[in-house]
Amino acid sequence: MARKSFSFFLHGHLPWVLGHGRWPHGAEWLCEAAVETWIPLVRALDRLSASGVRGGVTLSVSPVLAEQLAHGKFTAMLGDYLEDRERTAGEDAARTWEDEPGRTELAAYWRDFYRDALRFLDSSGGDLLGELRRLADQEVIELATCGATHFYFPLTARDESIALQAVLARRTHVRRFGQEPTGMWLPECGYRPGGTWWGRDGSARVRPGVEELVGAAGIRWFVVDSALVSGGRALGSYPERTHRLADARRAARAEDLVRPIRPEGDTRYSYQVAGPGGDPSRCACFSRDPGTGIQVWCGDHGYPGDPDYLDFHKKSDTGGHRYWRITGPGVDLAEKSLYSPARAQERVANHADHFAHLVHSTLADTSDGAILCAPYDAELFGHWWFEGVSWIEAALSRLARDPDVALTTLGRHHEEFPPEHVLALPEGSWGEGGGHAVWRNPRVDWTWSLIDAAEAEVWDLLGRTAAMEGLPRRFALAALREFLLLGASDWAFLITTNGAPDYAADRLRRHAENVATCADAARRLLTGREPAADAITDLEKLEARNDFFPDLEPAVREAIEIAQRSGVGV
Repeated sequence: MARKSFSFFLHGHLPWVLGHGRWPHGAEWLCEAAVETWIPLVRALDRLSASGVRGGVTLSVSPVLAEQLAHGKFTAMLGDYLEDRERTAGEDAARTWEDEPGRTELAAYWRDFYRDALRFLDSSGGDLLGELRRLADQEVIELATCGATHFYFPLTARDESIALQAVLARRTHVRRFGQEPTGMWLPECGYRPGGTWWGRDGSARVRPGVEELVGAAGIRWFVVDSALVSGGRALGSYPERTHRLADARRAARAEDLVRPIRPEGDTRYSYQVAGPGGDPSRCACFSRDPGTGIQVWCGDHGYPGDPDYLDFHKKSDTGGHRYWRITGPGVDLAEKSLYSPARAQERVANHADHFAHLVHSTLADTSDGAILCAPYDAELFGHWWFEGVSWIEAALSRLARDPDVALTTLGRHHEEFPPEHVLALPEGSWGEGGGHAVWRNPRVDWTWSLIDAAEAEVWDLLGRTAAMEGLPRRFALAALREFLLLGASDWAFLITTNGAPDYAADRLRRHAENVATCADAARRLLTGREPAADAITDLEKLEARNDFFPDLEPAVREAIEIAQRSGVGV
């Protein structure tokens, strides 16, 4: 039996876009992700399972994405979207393309692609989450969670906010999938250890690490970027006494546990994350393998940039369909050649062979308990890289035939091979440069003034209305929901990378304004004054539009309790 393992870790996430525009930015993002990533992925996993291949995929679904995929508005919208795509592709297939005769066949390919997705929608009842739950129940995959609305934890100012992201994550996961999550994708793989935290106002205070806050909410492992592990400080063995003797663990100094081990973290093993004083925290960490990661993430030299793969950017003016291949690096859109699905699948096979060989060779000199973790955004596969889901299927099929590599999931590996060593992680993320530059730079610094002000306002208001019912509390919870949307890391990412800067800036400002409006109405009521004339009507509209996380009340109480006792030790 192989004692060296492999698992993809696919992270599914989109910010809340229902009720906030449709095209080019908004709800159609959800439709594209469902049709190009989630439906093909479910089908690929079913084929793998039918051929006897199970494991190899750990899949996180962010709570805010889960709430949208389960929403009735989305299910109806998805059907309409597919019917429209099938219709326009069919119209293209009925045309004669004198300059590009092969385009007729490609249009028929897309028509059949969307028609097939419609059949899936009918057979599944549109229940994508139910399909994922079924695969998890059959142990084909493992489901993990993520911060509720994707706050960037290292820069979030209040412990209550981070704790609430983790508590809502656990509660939503249980409600949607019927099981407790043990693992979490830290948003943007952002991690911050305990210690002095410098606020944006220049103040300083000691705060618990991310591992303490999410660990208190029930999370037992997460994934960080490779640089955090390779640059981590090894503190020694993780002996059985750290499990059995809580008092001894509290009293032990880090120096007492040190014994000669690898001088730095090896990304092919998991580690128990060091908490206060170097003692083991509740959480373990896996890390991204850098060698295999670059094969997928690198646009210039990685697999997705192959000339025979479908070009993402060039779309027809007759329905926005993609008929062209990448063709080559730097090739102008006007010079793109027609796509060949058959040629693309040949490249998929070649790239899957290469990846499987690379995994094998990377693990060759490791000992029992080693694992190669390959984390990626789920939407990279199928959406950005159209052939990506086929590649995952082919890569797993090849790895399943390797007697020296076991396909597993991260949670299962954590149970079978508990970490042997404790590692103190530095601060960082998987963003450019490994730090916070994507989420804190001159282009987005203004967003943190909005987020910080809303955060202070919301938690103060929640405290003032904690024992109340009726309108004051409703306004407070509406303000909280707006803050949860305001703090998403997606907006800074879209501004920094120029992905959709105007849309992101508009969303930030509107959510900040809604927090202020709700807070004003609540404070008026708390002081015996009447709110603005249209305040209640606006409240009802906000409640109808942001109808997610129905268990906010108990989640808030739990988050406050976690924040109050954080840093005390266990």
